[in-house]
Amino acid sequence: MDYLFRFPRPLHAATYLGRPHRFATTCRLADGAVVQSHMADPGRLREVLVEGAELLLDGPFGPPRKLAWSTVLARRDDAYLTLQSQMPNRLFPLLLAAGFFPSLTGDVRAEIKRGHSRYDFQVGETLVEVKGLTLHLGDGLGAFPDAPSARARKHVRGLTEHVAEGGRAAVVFVGGLGVIERVTMATDIDPELADAILEAEAAGVEVLAAGVTWDRLGARDPYAIEWVSPRRDRSS
Repeated sequence: MDYLFRFPRPLHAATYLGRPHRFATTCRLADGAVVQSHMADPGRLREVLVEGAELLLDGPFGPPRKLAWSTVLARRDDAYLTLQSQMPNRLFPLLLAAGFFPSLTGDVRAEIKRGHSRYDFQVGETLVEVKGLTLHLGDGLGAFPDAPSARARKHVRGLTEHVAEGGRAAVVFVGGLGVIERVTMATDIDPELADAILEAEAAGVEVLAAGVTWDRLGARDPYAIEWVSPRRDRSS
């Protein structure tokens, strides 16, 4: 197996019991202990976080952390997806180095400030915003977002303005599960974002995507994902 990323230590199996708030999950460990685990992904994840779902946790960590555990992966459709919101940003430079985005060339810098926004990366002269995919609509089709995202709308519009001013920009989707072959916008969840993506594409913003398969050791077998532009009638 070709691992793009490996976890630094073994993960612990747990069963999902509930979500007291969007940044925590209540879980039962294999030894029967019930714990609360930090949840870095604030999305709805309604198709993933169902009672009895299998999770993989990292930890336990000591003080000064309030929660000793971190929720890392969740099992869905006989595969895992990451629940760490920063993981797509960690994977992007690795995917780039593996040759998955050949139109993006040059030195890679992170956390680029432009105007009132901060973008994930700049590759050469191209501003890049990275988004993680957690929503699988079935039949290999993934969608973004799984909850309305004012932040994503702001970033996409900012990239559009950047291109209109003569710059280069790209939105990159990074997916898990290993079953997402195509990605589009969840127009029913955030129609304004879908319209913003269409306007960005028309202005010259690139939309790119790649995926990985997660297991207990890390992210393996990277592959290309096809981008499917949303329709103006807002159907996927």
